[in-house]
Amino acid sequence: ADNRVITGSGTANTLNGESNVVIDSSGRVLVGSTSSTASDSVLQVRQDSSGGNIEVIRSYNDANTPARVRFANSRGTAASPAVVANGDDLGELRFTGHDGTDYNNTAASIIAAVDGGAAANDMPGRLEFLTTADGANTPTERMRIDSSGNVGINTTSISNRLEIANSTSDKGILIKSTGNNYHTICGDANRSQATDNILRLDAKWNGTVVGRIRLIAGNDTTNKDDGIIAFDTASGGAMGERMRILSSGGLTFNGDTAAANAFDDYEEGNLSWHLAKTNA
Repeated sequence: ADNRVITGSGTANTLNGESNVVIDSSGRVLVGSTSSTASDSVLQVRQDSSGGNIEVIRSYNDANTPARVRFANSRGTAASPAVVANGDDLGELRFTGHDGTDYNNTAASIIAAVDGGAAANDMPGRLEFLTTADGANTPTERMRIDSSGNVGINTTSISNRLEIANSTSDKGILIKSTGNNYHTICGDANRSQATDNILRLDAKWNGTVVGRIRLIAGNDTTNKDDGIIAFDTASGGAMGERMRILSSGGLTFNGDTAAANAFDDYEEGNLSWHLAKTNA
């Protein structure tokens, strides 16, 4: 039998009550409903008007004690919990909708998991963000923030601060606006040596760098207000500088970085060719 918590209002001698909280025979707590939504969740809250919310409110005069929702997990048993292992899920926020039959198919979820070896006072973690594709009923991981703070999109193997896996041509990163404004991609570094790289754009062919554009610190290491652009390509697997734009605007070629040899001026006029024949 179900256990019910009855609340109501009325006169001193009459109580007009209704069941707002039900503990059913399976031990599930049902708030706002007398029957489960065919779910095994031990707490179910239903409100068919606006709302259906769960709020956690705290008032305390300390900036570091907010209201919290805590998810905890362990291996072992309740009486003898054991340390979690790398890859164990610790908590999940799951979003579902009724598909005409039930609420059992997940549209999206956020999972917190162990991301490394856990030990006493050592709990590395990651966040996984999953969505379900159209025509499917199982979510797929789309983005991950690992324990080092690296972000991976469509990849679970991350070796850079931001890594994006793409299997479709002409798809990548787009910065777009409809207003009359421009966009900026910026690399800002306080390099201490002249000609140190500030920002580097690499093109790789199956993992091997074959082309590179380097934006480089200039020679004024005091004011740090001049710069150089270098263009590199690979030949036979060896990278080499092919052209450089000096801070003065001059051009140098094939690794020659001397300003005295830079092509830095031109004259307008007619070009005349002179052909000469010599006898061996």
